[in-house]
Amino acid sequence: MSGEEDLHATRTVLFDGRYLTYGRKQGKITSLQLQQLQQRLPQLAPPAHWWAGRREGQGRLILEIGFGNGEFVAMLAQRYPQDRFIAVEVFFEGIQALVRRIDHHNLHNVAILSGHVYPLLAEQFPDHCIDWTLINFPDPWPRKRNHKRRLIQMDFLDLLAHKSHSGARLTLATDWEEYAEWMMQRLEAHPLWHNAVGSGQWACQPEQWLTTRFQGKGEAAGRSIHHLDFRRTDNSDIDVVETLHKE
Repeated sequence: MSGEEDLHATRTVLFDGRYLTYGRKQGKITSLQLQQLQQRLPQLAPPAHWWAGRREGQGRLILEIGFGNGEFVAMLAQRYPQDRFIAVEVFFEGIQALVRRIDHHNLHNVAILSGHVYPLLAEQFPDHCIDWTLINFPDPWPRKRNHKRRLIQMDFLDLLAHKSHSGARLTLATDWEEYAEWMMQRLEAHPLWHNAVGSGQWACQPEQWLTTRFQGKGEAAGRSIHHLDFRRTDNSDIDVVETLHKE
């Protein structure tokens, strides 16, 4: 199999079992806390008028995938109160932490979606609605046999491009060097994303950055942080995505 064929090998399994999540979804929260959280989540879903976009005078629609305990998205929501933030996470312990931050800071511009991002993007997000996607420290799945579980795959980049408008931003961070190179290779190869800082170049740490506890653990272990900053190309190329999904 050639390198190009290998990059596109996972396209056909987007809707064939890629929704599986691994690890303890409930975490350390009690069954009662989980029940209360599940009752609260519908109240924190994105309101219908958010999908109207900036045509109705609203700010940017910003998506964070895998928000951990929510400290980064909560910080951004306070800094940019005019923007709309949708935070996606599969682990209930982290969701509970973000709910507490929302309540503590009285945030009205943060919505939460619980579950795997693939079906959520495909089924709930209108086309060309996202202004900025943040993916910080996704699970690197370091063993080769588990690389298929990594979030950054060509089919995911297809779908995200379809849901992002022309010029939308995609920023990523990882402390796993091999995964950083994996991300760079796939993004550079994708026709609907281009590197905002130059082909093959790593980005600087964003100005609007918060050093999280997770990042601190990586740095304490001697791992360097790699940042990537990409932009969605013109939407006139959207037929490329549709063609790729048929391959």
